[in-house]
Amino acid sequence: MSMHDYLKILAVDDDPGVLNVFKTYFEHSDQYSIVTASDGPSALDVFSKEQPDFLFTDLAMPGMDGIALSKRILEMDNTIPIVVMTAYPSMESTIMALQTGVSDFIVKPFKIRDVDFIIEKVMAQKEIMVENLLLKSQHARKKELEKINMELAATVEEMEKLNFILRKVDWKKNSGELFDQLTNISCEISGGHLCYFQLLDDSTGSLYPLAHHAVTEELDNEDVPDFLDALAKQSLDKAGPAIWGKDPASGLITPLHAAVSIPFNIKDKPLGAITVCKTGPGNGFSEQDLHYLSFLGKRAALVVENTALYENLCQNLFSTLYAFVEAIEARDPYTKQHSARVADISCIIGEHLGCSARELDLLDFSGKLHDIGKIGVRDKILLKQAQLDEEEFRIIKTHPEIGANIVGHMGLLKEETQVILHHHERWDGQGYPNKVGGEDIPFLSRIMSVADAFDALTSDRAYRKKVDDAAACEIIRKNAGAQFDPVVAEAFLDLAAQGKVTSAL
Repeated sequence: MSMHDYLKILAVDDDPGVLNVFKTYFEHSDQYSIVTASDGPSALDVFSKEQPDFLFTDLAMPGMDGIALSKRILEMDNTIPIVVMTAYPSMESTIMALQTGVSDFIVKPFKIRDVDFIIEKVMAQKEIMVENLLLKSQHARKKELEKINMELAATVEEMEKLNFILRKVDWKKNSGELFDQLTNISCEISGGHLCYFQLLDDSTGSLYPLAHHAVTEELDNEDVPDFLDALAKQSLDKAGPAIWGKDPASGLITPLHAAVSIPFNIKDKPLGAITVCKTGPGNGFSEQDLHYLSFLGKRAALVVENTALYENLCQNLFSTLYAFVEAIEARDPYTKQHSARVADISCIIGEHLGCSARELDLLDFSGKLHDIGKIGVRDKILLKQAQLDEEEFRIIKTHPEIGANIVGHMGLLKEETQVILHHHERWDGQGYPNKVGGEDIPFLSRIMSVADAFDALTSDRAYRKKVDDAAACEIIRKNAGAQFDPVVAEAFLDLAAQGKVTSAL
């Protein structure tokens, strides 16, 4: 190192795992010693006692954040280099920290061995600043300050691009949207004109295009040229970026003049490759372009991994809930498959009324679970072959609340619990459990109410025989505006008249 033989480093982070990584990495170093603190006030105390030479601090900490801590530290020693660690850099926090006097940023997650490079870089910058202060020539000082300003501008630009990537790569998106967005962002952050995302087939080792983006129509081709396919495979073989530049002597006819391919990995296992191309002679890719593309690939891979985990957890959860419903229906042979039919009929009515895809998904899910609360009703009441008395009916009326509570405790959406809670409310306000009426009843509950009534009427029950479809439709017609939303009832009757809704569904 140019400015020091030995440095004492203070690392501040409210994540014990980060502090343990710093301790493990530096404890046997002959160039550094390490002290740590888990929050801002503790860091100030350690700083006063230990007098460290270098500070790494997390940006987002409870109580005193990294910017406030840096300001206090610099008030005590305005020469100490400070590097801020953050998982979510923003333009505002970057400028505020740099104005405070922070030397540099490092974006989480990072490799601990990169810390050596950061220290060297910041200490070199400090050396330049110290030499600037000693320069007698105003002209020399001006040049050095311009260099620092350029580095500052570059740091701000980098934070802007990294923050742009973090904002754009949304983990809530499905895989198709994510890969489409991945190709779009790849072009945007690198100045590329064409991008392909290719998925790896483990069984054959071949790649096939899953998404692509082109900035002009003449480049818009879903087929990946052979030379780009070979470049993508090269990046997978070397587990790193592979770069191609057009050689005029090759005779290759293509508007592309440069391309780079980077592997796309999930937990170090190759999933595919991202290939970005540029047109125009001399229009290549810089080290900074590769840095941004690599960061984008890692961020997108994390989103894919989290999405897969989330979908797997949801699938297990839904399977458990559906098993509960099957257990309920197994107790009562008269209601076998009732919930599935209610879900199907609800979706048919909802589609006819112009419900969105999301609303139809809610109808399907809520329909299959609308009677899950009956798991809390005793068989003596649920299977009674005569009319229920007043107390028994009071108990049976609790099943929407029980069902909404079960689904709510599973952490599902509020809309789903509300649809289940209100599926026995009436348009005239005389339903249960809350006696809400009219448009105060959730729209999807009003749809399910009609579907539930139709299937109940056309199914045998312990206490009565079923009626035919025509009689069931007449009952719904007579109760439109009283029990049922008249608009929903009319839509159902139109569908029944067309034969699109029958008890045979």
